[in-house]
Amino acid sequence: MLNLTELLRIFCMVAESGSFKEAAVRLGKSPQAVTRAVQELERRRGEILFYRTTRQRRITRQGEILAQKSKLLLQEMDTLLNLNQDADDEKLSGTVTLTAPVVFGRKLLFPFIRDFMLVYPEIQVSLMLSDRHSDVIDEQIDIGVRTGFVRDNRFVARKIMDISFYLLGSPSLIHRTGVPADIDDLINFPSVALHDAASNRFWPWMFEQRNWFPRSPTFVTNDLDMYCEAIKNGLGLGQLPDFMARPYITAGLLVPVLRHIEAASWGLYLYRPQTGPVSRRTRVLFDFLSDRLNSVGQKNNA
Repeated sequence: MLNLTELLRIFCMVAESGSFKEAAVRLGKSPQAVTRAVQELERRRGEILFYRTTRQRRITRQGEILAQKSKLLLQEMDTLLNLNQDADDEKLSGTVTLTAPVVFGRKLLFPFIRDFMLVYPEIQVSLMLSDRHSDVIDEQIDIGVRTGFVRDNRFVARKIMDISFYLLGSPSLIHRTGVPADIDDLINFPSVALHDAASNRFWPWMFEQRNWFPRSPTFVTNDLDMYCEAIKNGLGLGQLPDFMARPYITAGLLVPVLRHIEAASWGLYLYRPQTGPVSRRTRVLFDFLSDRLNSVGQKNNA
């Protein structure tokens, strides 16, 4: 059960935003948790604080009075406890621990973390790369990056971008073999395969219609960088995420094929635990990475 101070903070956020849903987003809580908090405060007060209809929520007169008094009280408490001290950004210090899939950490996150550390040199960033889904709460990780959906309500999750995939071949390979006409035609072309140790299978080539698994590949590796090199060197066709493929396409080192068939896409999410207090250094890094990765997503969609 939430304490009275937390109930008042939630209530004041709802009163300020005028929306239970918007308050939940700002607080990093679920809408259900916000609703329960307001209901608990109403029970304690013995009066309705918001008029509720099927279309809107409107604060009552008594709710407005309570919101005014509560805001002043919370400001005094924050001042007393130094919760909102306006420390200079450069004085932020301590460690923030991130987890991310290996390829995203190397290719996407690291350049932005390097930029972040130039702005906040006193913050130590610890980047843990793993292709398994880490339990950020049990492993005491502050921020995570994950592909797919983040449905766990223990987390504050923000979708950063959609990552699409390109089926690619080197110019020399395409000159030698031509290009496939459709997905079923891929069996007639040389391919390279990326081995997934977790499933002991090849990673599929993903299309909106269906997935296709390489059959009798000419080259197999469990390392994504080596897989990319094999495609560039003409050993066979292969599929890469857009942030890896675009530079090679622009440079003329790889050529996309089957562009008339829509490729699948993955959502990339940035998330952090919503339970317990969140340090300012964690929020600053979370917002920094969100802004930078959003910019990449907008460029890719342009």
